[in-house]
Amino acid sequence: MSEGVHTQQSAEQPTLNIWDFAGQDLYYTTHQTFLSSRAIYLVVFNLCHDLDEPMPVQDQVRCKDGSGGSITSYRTTPIQYLDFWMQSIFTYTKENSSQDVQKSPPIFIVGTNRNSVGGDDLPDNERKALIDEIFTRIRLEIHDKPYNRYVVSEFYAVENSLEDNVKIEKLRNHIESIAMKEPYMKERIPLNWLTFDDEKANISGGKPVMTLKQVMDGFEIEDETELLTMLKFYHDLGHIIYFGGDGESQALKDVVILKPQWLIDAFKKILTVKHPRKQSKEYANSWGRLKNNGILDDSLIDHMWQDIFEHKTALLDLMDMFDLLCERLDKPSEEEHGSPVSSTAAAQHAQPCSANASYYVPSMLQRRTSSLQHETVENKNTSVFFVDFKGFLPDGLYHRLVVRALRWSQTFGGKDLDPGLLYDRANVFVHHDHEFVLQMVHRKDLAYIKVSVARLIVIPAPQNVKPPSTDVTCEVKDFVEEHLQSLKTTWIKRIKYCISVQCPNKLEEPHFLPLDDCLKKPEFLCRFKHCRALIKTEEIQAMFKQESSEEEASARADRQPMSDILFKEIAKDFGKERGEDLAKELGVESEEVDTNKKDYNTSGVNEQIFQILSQWRETRGNEVDKMRKELIDALMTVGKFGLAHKVQTEY
Repeated sequence: MSEGVHTQQSAEQPTLNIWDFAGQDLYYTTHQTFLSSRAIYLVVFNLCHDLDEPMPVQDQVRCKDGSGGSITSYRTTPIQYLDFWMQSIFTYTKENSSQDVQKSPPIFIVGTNRNSVGGDDLPDNERKALIDEIFTRIRLEIHDKPYNRYVVSEFYAVENSLEDNVKIEKLRNHIESIAMKEPYMKERIPLNWLTFDDEKANISGGKPVMTLKQVMDGFEIEDETELLTMLKFYHDLGHIIYFGGDGESQALKDVVILKPQWLIDAFKKILTVKHPRKQSKEYANSWGRLKNNGILDDSLIDHMWQDIFEHKTALLDLMDMFDLLCERLDKPSEEEHGSPVSSTAAAQHAQPCSANASYYVPSMLQRRTSSLQHETVENKNTSVFFVDFKGFLPDGLYHRLVVRALRWSQTFGGKDLDPGLLYDRANVFVHHDHEFVLQMVHRKDLAYIKVSVARLIVIPAPQNVKPPSTDVTCEVKDFVEEHLQSLKTTWIKRIKYCISVQCPNKLEEPHFLPLDDCLKKPEFLCRFKHCRALIKTEEIQAMFKQESSEEEASARADRQPMSDILFKEIAKDFGKERGEDLAKELGVESEEVDTNKKDYNTSGVNEQIFQILSQWRETRGNEVDKMRKELIDALMTVGKFGLAHKVQTEY
């Protein structure tokens, strides 16, 4: 991705900042930062390419078992790429208020290489007829798509090589005309905001980053609320990058990125595996781990970011915020046994994290599909449900969910086990004897995440293998629902999905039934295409039914009262408050609390609360019943009634 021309003509004409988005899959994870509602989009394709003929794609690997295509095979033809980009624009952005038939943000469709269509010797009238056929094919393809009303009705066929280009001039004028009608064009902007936009490069001395205080002092903006409003405004326009108001990271709050391309270049250094010929020998193993296992060593980060090391903490916080990575807790880098621990730059600065830290980066795994041998064995001992995305599932959304699952797993003890990761599949530990699998699948018109819950394999195998706990299955379902809703609210606002189960009516094409409806009714009428079938839902409901009292007692015995699992659940649900009141009620010394002050960390667990509970347990021995009553009373005293009820009923 690169920033293009910045044009400003007269007071009556709009100022245009032109961004060229890279088409490679590799950069899709960064597009979330720049797809703005305050924009006009041009989706460009080559008119000489057959709309239905697959384009050559480097490192494309087709799935041999026919169970879902390859990672890229579902998006290889020009018509599929056109659909993908328009779906992305529609899904990632929000609608600007507009009463016109033409919705905003508007999308232009532009075909290039006009004069080469049909060959150089083709008469103009026949060439025009061929182009009209291409545009008609596109119109038919998109007529029932949700983004159709955002597409500008006139399509453009242009020839880039002409000096006097009437078509391109007409397109330029049309863009300006559409821009002037956009609802935000009449907004009044404070003069000092315009000064910031025009002079930011001069005030910063050409540096790509300024601190919040430098912006405040340099542009004499005394009101912090106004400052943050201005930064959000220009962030939405894509002129700067500022996420300081969206999270708890102090490093992010203090960093204003003046050159968005600088951020892209920083990410590219980490998200682009160098060709072996260009890799330093000292870091060859780290590059291999990143590509093959999705594990990023901190020492490799130091090496690649040595010229921007001062911004390492903020950049890592940004990548964490985008769910591009999560730290591998309590797992030292394998590099410590053979390669340098840190680069020269790291040796000259204080490390923001432990010397041998490493991270999971699922999106960096080789783009290859899990083969049939990796398919979850579906039997009575596996509970399976699906998230049906109605035909559009961006890889980036799937990988964000995987990263969140990895964080979640590590709070249950998953930090002791590495997950099984492929580009489109993740085996993740949950509780002490279960795992769940997230698998991204694209096939024909379907796009979905398959979620499988199973008990871990026991060796030697018991005579009767128990099915997965329905409580764990429900917990996994709740996790998936909660985090998809969070991502929809904060990032990908118009994505459509439905938690589903696969219909047992075996037809040629797999299809889904909404899970909520199946859980509410003893039978469900399937109306797939021309088929009608009454589906009994008893088996579906059994996967999510509360366990019997005997099973619950067994589950409780497995979970161990006053265990780390309980304490981590309490610490996760406690919120971001400080824990002095709880420490006081439990009799934990204030000096011990002060030594364990920690930020609310990226796994969602309030570390301070966890440490308080652990220290309290050390002073109480094995008096479980007495401890339970004491903990319940303390939680109720500090106003955490829900947590008190949880301890009382579940432990």
